[in-house]
Amino acid sequence: MTATDTRPGTVVQHSALDIATALEMPPPTAEQAAVIEAGARPLLVVAGAALVFIGKGGLSGLKPSVLPQPPLTSSDDPTWARALVEETAEGMGAGEFRAAQGKACETCPVRSSCPVQPEGDAL
Repeated sequence: MTATDTRPGTVVQHSALDIATALEMPPPTAEQAAVIEAGARPLLVVAGAALVFIGKGGLSGLKPSVLPQPPLTSSDDPTWARALVEETAEGMGAGEFRAAQGKACETCPVRSSCPVQPEGDAL
């Protein structure tokens, strides 16, 4: 973190420990210190991503496929990912879950405990 001295153009650097001490707080962890001392400079800029499917256990003849994901800023609705996470968190935090049968059931990891599936019917 930086603070400007009273003299024009002078910048004083303060460590996370100095700040915690001045505020009479416990010393920060290494992670907290890294965030505090990084200041407002961006450390990471995400410019998209890609899902890479490498095949089944290295079987010969299978080529990896790549599903590119452009940055959210290039989307027609750049808030879609945040909305999806918030909607999912709200649903996961609810007292009940609504089971619905669909295409994803074929690969669902909790199929055996799902009430809409025959194998989950015992629950």
